[in-house]
Amino acid sequence: MKKLLSFKKHLPLGLAALAGIFLLTTGFERHHLHPLKPVSTEMLPSFSLEESKVIVYTKAMTPDESKRNFGHDLVSRNVQPVQITIQNNTSNEYSLCPSSVDLPRIDASKVAFKVTKSSIPRAIGYKIASFFFWPFIVPSTIDSIRVMSHHQKIKKDMKAKSMKEEVVASYSVFNRVLFVPKDKFKESFKVTLIDIESLQATEFQTTVEGAKEPPQIA
Repeated sequence: MKKLLSFKKHLPLGLAALAGIFLLTTGFERHHLHPLKPVSTEMLPSFSLEESKVIVYTKAMTPDESKRNFGHDLVSRNVQPVQITIQNNTSNEYSLCPSSVDLPRIDASKVAFKVTKSSIPRAIGYKIASFFFWPFIVPSTIDSIRVMSHHQKIKKDMKAKSMKEEVVASYSVFNRVLFVPKDKFKESFKVTLIDIESLQATEFQTTVEGAKEPPQIA
């Protein structure tokens, strides 16, 4: 009887210690939200009538830039984030969508899952452990809640920053990301803008920042 009472007395402490070990060994996955910065840090709107033009800048993010913008190295997960910045110095409005870029793409939701699935083996481990030692259900539950919350945050952030069917407003800077399969990425590709009023399409043959060719202007 005394042993049973002693066990019950120390059980909360044991669970707390188990949860503490869990948190120390796995750590909290923090997702810091950072707004996308234009590809060229020197890009400033130039809206004089003499210089009415549209400029397209493109950049393949490095692993460090991916971590800074999305909280994770997507390049190591075979996803190449391609940042596209369009500086519209005209009174015209242009439409574009993911298919406007001559590159294959991965949906933002699938990219978010690529990040989250790395925690699946750990979650399975906790589930199995809880069958043999029920206190493990505590870290298992905490881990599941944390992973789900983290997944929703990164999916929302990636969708917000990824290219969708959108309008490049007049006298504005448009800044989005396209997620491309790493093995299908190429440094030179086309970006097509369609003038909303005239429905005229303009193609920009672009080369990612750091290559020899300058940004494309129309």
